[in-house]
Amino acid sequence: MKKRALSGILLVMGAVILAGCGSVATVPGGRAAGRQNLPQSRLPFDSAGGIRSIRRKRGKPASSGQAAIADALAIVARTTTIPLWGPQASAIHAPDLHGHHVLSAETVSTRNQYAVSFIATVKPYPVNSPLLKLPPNTGLAQLVGDFSGQRYRSVVAAQGALTDVNPPASPPHRMEITPTIQADEWTQEGLVVWHQDGWLVEMNGLAASSVTQVIYEQIAQKMVHRLSHTALPAKHGIIIVDVAGDGEHTLVSWRLGRLVYRTSSGFLPSTAIGMAASMRPIPALHR
Repeated sequence: MKKRALSGILLVMGAVILAGCGSVATVPGGRAAGRQNLPQSRLPFDSAGGIRSIRRKRGKPASSGQAAIADALAIVARTTTIPLWGPQASAIHAPDLHGHHVLSAETVSTRNQYAVSFIATVKPYPVNSPLLKLPPNTGLAQLVGDFSGQRYRSVVAAQGALTDVNPPASPPHRMEITPTIQADEWTQEGLVVWHQDGWLVEMNGLAASSVTQVIYEQIAQKMVHRLSHTALPAKHGIIIVDVAGDGEHTLVSWRLGRLVYRTSSGFLPSTAIGMAASMRPIPALHR
C-alpha cells in the first residue's frame, strides 16, 4: 500500500468528511475532516509528549455521552434516509484532557450520509451548540472521535471505498507480531499490513522521526490483542492506524450492502475499535 498520511487518504478523520453521492459535507464549526495535516501547534503535545500519548493507557469513559448520542441521532434522522447506527457511550474512551470529560456532539447529514463528532467538554452542551466553536471547547485535543454512515451508488462502489489501496512495488519484510500472526512490513514506506479474523489492518507512520520500531511493534501487538477480544459489527472490514507524535489516528470501516459505516479516533485505536464494536441499529429512527 502506498505511503500516505492517514488524514490525506481517509474519508473520515477527526470530524468526518462525507464524499460521494455528489456531495461533500463538513461538520459545523470547521472541524471538518479530510484534514490534510493535523496542525501540531493546536495540540498540547510536543514530540516527546506525543510519544507519551502513544503509550498512554486508555482513558476513562466520558460521562453524559448516551444522551448526546441519542440527541445527535434524532437530529440527523430529520435529514438522512440511511438506516442509522449508533455506539454506546460506555465504549468511548478519551485520554486525559485536563478536566474535559463530558461528551458533547456536532452533526452533519444529507439524504445519503450522516456523521456525528464527539467533543470532550467540561460540561454537556446541546448538539451543534455555537459554544462548541468557542474556547475552551476548540482545538483538536478535545476531538474524541466520530461515527458515520454513507450510502454509495452500488455495492461495487461501496466495496471500492474500503479496498481502493495498492501495495508498494518493493517486496515486504515479515514482521512477527505474535507467534500466530505475521504482517507484511515495508520499512522504507513505514507501512505494516496484516489480516485478522477477516479484517485488513494497516499501520503507517514508522517513517516518522518521532516513532521508533519498538513503539510500532508494541502498538501492533496491542492491536492484535484488542481485536482478538473484540466482536466487530461485520465479518469483513478495514482498520487503518496512522501512528504519529500526537496519537494513533484510527479509522474503522465496514460495509453492509451499499452502505459503509465508520468510526474514528484521533488519539487511541481502542476508542475507534470499541466504538465500532458497540455500534447497533437504531430501530426507532429508521425510515
